[in-house]
Amino acid sequence: MAQVVASCHTLLRDVQRVDEPPGKLRAVELDCHQGARAERVVLELEYRPELFSADRSWSDRLVGRQKVVGVRRVGARRSASRCEPGSLTGTIVDLDNDRGPAAFTTVAATGGDDRRVISRSGDVPLFELVDQAVTDARGVFELHALAPARRRLSVFFFDPLGDRMLEFDGPIPEPRCSALRFGIHGRARNDDQTPLPLVPLAP
Repeated sequence: MAQVVASCHTLLRDVQRVDEPPGKLRAVELDCHQGARAERVVLELEYRPELFSADRSWSDRLVGRQKVVGVRRVGARRSASRCEPGSLTGTIVDLDNDRGPAAFTTVAATGGDDRRVISRSGDVPLFELVDQAVTDARGVFELHALAPARRRLSVFFFDPLGDRMLEFDGPIPEPRCSALRFGIHGRARNDDQTPLPLVPLAP
């Protein structure tokens, strides 16, 4: 995290903490300065037990040593009312948590032999991530650079009980212009490292 923040020419003390649910630090929001321009971005963190704080207070030192597992631009959201080439919007819900939103979960479009691997370290160039999004607090995601060859969605979710990452996978149904809804069994296990099924749900 500290390296990513430094590359954005921002100080850790200026990084806004985003905890969802309250007390569990899942992401941070900051201004990323690239030359004369600045973009507001959200960085999703690898959740660990030390990121829980009853008083919702996290030191710069603690935040700085965390791993970045997802990124999205703030304000990059577009209207889903019209069909745009390469666009896909949907919602991820946790079927094991009363169908509550799977917030701050990484969603990646994959397909064929060019399957993407989501880096769990902070050494990926910040703006070279494509066909990838992070769900918001409502579990909603939007993709706007979806190549036609992308045929599947991979979802990377941190088990709230086991504090480890689970991977889910499923095909992208047609038509892609419709808002999609998927469910995951957040307490499931994939100890053999194979993806778990992504469950299509009615809109």
